[in-house]
Amino acid sequence: SAQRLAEEGLRDAAWLAEASYEGGAEQPKQELERVRGLVRAEFGKLDSIEGHAVRLAGPRVPMPTTHPNETDTAPAPVDVDSPPIDRLAEHRERAFAQLQKLRGPTLHGFLRVGGPIFLIFIAAAGVGLTHGLRTGLGEPMMTGGLALGAGTAVLLLMLPVRVLALRGTRHRLAPLAKDLLEARRLGRVAVRMAEQNKLEIEQAIAERRENEVKSGRAKYENRLVRVKMRRDQILARLDRRHAMIAAEIKKRREVELSAVGEHAELRRSEIERERSRVHHEAEAARVEARRRAETTHAEALTELTDLWRAILEDARDRVAEVDEAMATACPAWDGGGWAYWRPPAAAAPAAHIGRYTVDLAGLPGGLPEAEEMMRDLPARLAPSALLDFPEHASLLLRAEAAGRDDSLDVLRNAMLRVLTALPAGKARLTMIDPVGLGQSFAGFMRLADHDERLVGARIWTEARHIEQRLADLTEHMETVIQKYLRNEFASIEAYNEQAGEIAEPYRFLVVADFPTGFTEEAARRLASIIESGPRCGVFVLIHQDARGKLPETITQDDIDAGCSVIEHEAGANDEPGRFVSRDDAFEPLPLTLERPPRDDEVARILDIVGVAALESGKVEVPFRVLAPGDGETWTRTCDEEIRIPLGRAGATKLQHLTLGKGTSQHVLLAGKTGSGKSTLLHVLITAASMWYSPDEIEFYLVDFKKGVEFKAYCNDRLPHVRAVAVESDREFGLSVLHRLDEELKRRGDLFRELGVQSIGAARKAIAKQGRDEAMPRTLLVIDEFQEFFTEDDKLAQDAGLLLDRLVRQGRAFGMHVLLGSQTLSGAYSLARSTVGQMAVRIALQCSETDSYLILSEDNAAARLLNRPGEAIYNDSNGTIEGNSPFQVCWLPDAERDEMLAGVRATAVARPHHHAPPAIVFEGNVPADLSDNQDLLASLEPGAEPVRATKAWIGEPVEIKPPTGAVMRRQAGANLLIVGQQDDTSRAMLASSLVGLAGQHATDPAERRDRVRIVFLDSTPPDDPQADTVERIVTELSEPGSLNIAFGRVRQTAGVVSEFEAEMRRREADDSVVHAQWYLILLGLQRFRDLRKKEDDF
Repeated sequence: SAQRLAEEGLRDAAWLAEASYEGGAEQPKQELERVRGLVRAEFGKLDSIEGHAVRLAGPRVPMPTTHPNETDTAPAPVDVDSPPIDRLAEHRERAFAQLQKLRGPTLHGFLRVGGPIFLIFIAAAGVGLTHGLRTGLGEPMMTGGLALGAGTAVLLLMLPVRVLALRGTRHRLAPLAKDLLEARRLGRVAVRMAEQNKLEIEQAIAERRENEVKSGRAKYENRLVRVKMRRDQILARLDRRHAMIAAEIKKRREVELSAVGEHAELRRSEIERERSRVHHEAEAARVEARRRAETTHAEALTELTDLWRAILEDARDRVAEVDEAMATACPAWDGGGWAYWRPPAAAAPAAHIGRYTVDLAGLPGGLPEAEEMMRDLPARLAPSALLDFPEHASLLLRAEAAGRDDSLDVLRNAMLRVLTALPAGKARLTMIDPVGLGQSFAGFMRLADHDERLVGARIWTEARHIEQRLADLTEHMETVIQKYLRNEFASIEAYNEQAGEIAEPYRFLVVADFPTGFTEEAARRLASIIESGPRCGVFVLIHQDARGKLPETITQDDIDAGCSVIEHEAGANDEPGRFVSRDDAFEPLPLTLERPPRDDEVARILDIVGVAALESGKVEVPFRVLAPGDGETWTRTCDEEIRIPLGRAGATKLQHLTLGKGTSQHVLLAGKTGSGKSTLLHVLITAASMWYSPDEIEFYLVDFKKGVEFKAYCNDRLPHVRAVAVESDREFGLSVLHRLDEELKRRGDLFRELGVQSIGAARKAIAKQGRDEAMPRTLLVIDEFQEFFTEDDKLAQDAGLLLDRLVRQGRAFGMHVLLGSQTLSGAYSLARSTVGQMAVRIALQCSETDSYLILSEDNAAARLLNRPGEAIYNDSNGTIEGNSPFQVCWLPDAERDEMLAGVRATAVARPHHHAPPAIVFEGNVPADLSDNQDLLASLEPGAEPVRATKAWIGEPVEIKPPTGAVMRRQAGANLLIVGQQDDTSRAMLASSLVGLAGQHATDPAERRDRVRIVFLDSTPPDDPQADTVERIVTELSEPGSLNIAFGRVRQTAGVVSEFEAEMRRREADDSVVHAQWYLILLGLQRFRDLRKKEDDF
C-alpha cells in the first residue's frame, strides 16, 4: 500500500544516512593510527641516537634535556608544505649527524690510552724500587725512579687534556639535544593535529547524517498524511456497503432457516429409525461376537491345556527315558547291580554326574490354576546332570579353598563314571596333580597294574612333565585331524563308526588345582585342547582353584567356552556350600552332584575295568582286507614300483609299502619286543607273494633272531624265495650279501648291454628281444640286522660295505633292502650315511630315544604308539611331516599257511620262470642229506660217474655247494673230524658213508665191485645210538650193491693190516687205476690198538 511504501522509503533514507556516517567516520580513525605509528617509529630512532650519545659522552658530561614538558602543547606554526612529521624526520637526521661528530677523539678515548700508560709506569717504578731495596743496587732504583717520574708526567699531562675534552663534549652535545627535543615536540604536535582533524571530520559527518535524516523524514511524512486521509474515505464507503449487505444476508438467513427446520425434522425421524435398526444389529453382533469369543477362549484353553500337558509329559518322559538309560549305563553306586557289573560293549550316550531339581511352582507364573492342566502330572522334575559324548564331555569345577575337597570328590566320581560308561579300554586318562603330588587320583593308578595305557605311567606333578603330557595330547590331536578326520569326518565318533577294530579311544585330561604347575606354554596347549579336543575325542575334567592367577596365554572365557562349568559357592554362617551350574539354562536350578562310592568298591570296579581293557585292547585288522580277491592273485606288476599293503590307515584307506619310486627305495623297520614287528614282516611277505608273481618280486630272508620267524617259508617252499636263513649265523648273512652283490654286478652288466637305466626299461627290452629271462625286483629282508655289527671285526666291516653298496646302487637295478631291529641303539657300526639313504621308515612301539633314531632327531611320534601292531609309516626320511599312522593287519599262523598254500597252488597252475630251489639255512636244524643237490644229481639215471668223490659232512653257513672233503688220489686226502659231540661226529661220518656209497652207485659194475668201504664203530654198547651206523651199513650192503663192511673195535688190527697190505700191493703196481677203499673210524680215541707204544717214542 501507499502507507507501507512511504514507511519503507523513510527507513531507506535513514539507513543511507547512517551508512554514509559510518563510512566517513572510519577514515579519520585510520589516519590517526597511521600518524601514531610513524611517531612511535621515529621516537624509537631518537631514543637510539640519544643512547649512543650518552655512551660516547661518558658519565662526566651530563646530557641536556631532550624531552619536552607535558604542558608544552603549543602547536608549531602551520606550514602546509612541511608537515610536523617531515620536520620531525629532519631534526632526527640532524641529531644523527651531531652523533657522528661525537664519534671522533673524545675524553674516553684519551683515557683508554693514557690510563694504561700511567699504570705501566707506576708498575715499573714499583718493581724497580723493590728490587733495588732488596739487592742494594742503584741501577734498579734509578730505573724505578725514572718510571715513577714518567708516570707522574703522564698524569699531569692528562689533567688539562681532560678539562678541555669535557668542555668540547658539552659544546657538541647541546645542538644534538636541541634537535632531539624539537623532534619529540614535533611528534607530539603531529599526533595532536591528527586527533583534532579526526574530531572535526567526525563532527561534520554527524551533522550531514542528521540533515539527511531530517530531509527524508520531512519528505515521507507528508506522503503518509495523504495516504491516511485516503484510507479513511475508503473505510467509510466500506462501512456503508457492509451494513446493506448484512441486512440482506439476515433476511435471506431467516427464510432459509425456516426451510431447513422443516427438512431437519424429517431427517431426524429418519435418523432415529436408522439408529434403532443399527442398535439392534450391533447388539446381535455383540452377542454373536461374545459367543464366538467364549468358544475361541474355550478352544484356546483346551489347546493351551493340551500344549501344557504335552510339554510337561514330554519333559517327564524325556527325564524318565534318560533315567532309564542311566540306570543301565550309570546305575546308582549304592545299588545292588555293581556286584555283577561288567563293562559295556558299546559306549553310553552320556555319563551321569548328578541331578537338577525343577520345581514348576517356582517358574514364572507358577503352576496353572486349572486342575485339568496338572492332573496326573508331576509338580517337580529331577533331570540328570550329564557329560554328553562326544560334544559336551568336558567338565570344569571351580571352587575356593573351602570347596576343594568336595570338588575333587565330584571329579573322581566323573572319572569313574566315564570309565564305566564307555567300553573297557576306550577311555584313557592323563592325570595331573601338582598340589596333591598324585594323592588326589592315587586310587586310579590301580588301572596301571592291568594296562598302563589306561592311565599312563604315573600321575604328573612337575611343570615340565605337565607340559610334555599336554604336548603329547596336542600331537595326538594333530594326527587325528590331519590323518584320520580331515574333511571326511565331522568328529571322532563318525570316524570310529567306519574304523571298526581300529577305532580311537576317548582321552580325558584330568587336572586338579589348575592353574598351579601350568607354564604359559602348557596353558596355551590346554586352551587348544579345550577348543579343538572334542572333535578329536579329547576332553578335560578340571578342578580350578578360583584363587589362582591364570597364565597370560589362556583366559577364563577360553576355559568356560568348551566346558560344562559348575562352581562351588561357600555357605553363609557355617552352612554347607553348594554347587551351581553356570549354564544360562540351568543356573537357576538347584544342583546335587554325585559322590564316588567307597574306596574298596572303587578298587573292585577299577580291577574289572582293567582286566576287561587288557582283554579288549588287542586290535586285530583281518588280513582279508589286504588279500587280493578272486582272480586278482599275481595281477600286479612292478615295472614302475612295488606297492605292498600292510594294514589300515584310518577308517577307509590302506597303508601300502611303496618302493621303487623317487627316494622310496629301502626300508628301516624298528619296534620293541611285542610291538608286532614279526607280524608286519609276515604280512609284507605274504601280501607281496599274493599280489606279485615270482617273475615280479623275489625275496632273500635273513633272521638273526633266536626264533623261527621265517621257517614257514622254508617248509612251504614259497616260489618267490631265493634264500631263507632261520636263526642264522653272521657268516651266512654275509654270504647272502655277497650273493646280492654278485646279482647287482650282473644286473649292472646287463643294463649296460641293454642300454637302459631302470628295471622297467630293462624288462621291456628283454621282452622286446624275446629272451626267456625274468627280471624281478629283489627285496632283501634282514631281521635283527644289528647282529652283523655285534663284533668289531672284518665280517662287520664287509657287511657294512656291502649293505652300503646295495643301498646306494641297488635302486637303479630294482634291488631293495629292508632292515629290521628291536632298537637302533646297537647299530653303531652301521654307517649313518647308509641309514640316511633309507627314506622309508616304519616305527612300531618303541622308546622316545629309538623314535628319534628310527625317524629323525625331532620326530618322537613313535613314543605315543601304545598297542601291538600300531605303527608309523614315513617315506620322507623320518621327518615329522611324513608321519602316517596305521595298524598292521593281524595274520595268524594258520591263516598265513592257508594263504601260502594258495600261492603254491597258483604257482603250479600258472606259468612262470622257475628259479633254482631256494637256499635254506636253518641254524638250529641239522643238515639234511636229502637236500644235497649235488648228491641227488649224481644219483640220477644216466649221470656221469664221479671222478673225485666227496665225503659230504653238512651244509655250509654261506651260499655255496654243500660242504664235503674231496677224496683225491694224493697224499693228505684224508678227513679228520675233531669234536666233543659224539652224535654230531656220528652223523657227519654216517653222512660221508651214505654220500660215498651214493656217488659210487653209478660206477660201472666191474669198477663198483672193487670199491670197498669199512666202517669201524667204537661206540660203547650201552649207548642208545650204538647200532645206528650198523643199520645204515646193513641197508647199503644189499646184494648187488657196494662192498661195505661194518666192524667194532676188536676188529681194528685185522682191518688195518688188510688196508696196509692193499697199500703195499698198489705201491708195487702203479700202472693200474685201482678202485677206492675207504676206512671210516668213529671214536678214534677209543681204538687202543692204534695207540703208539711207549717204546716207539
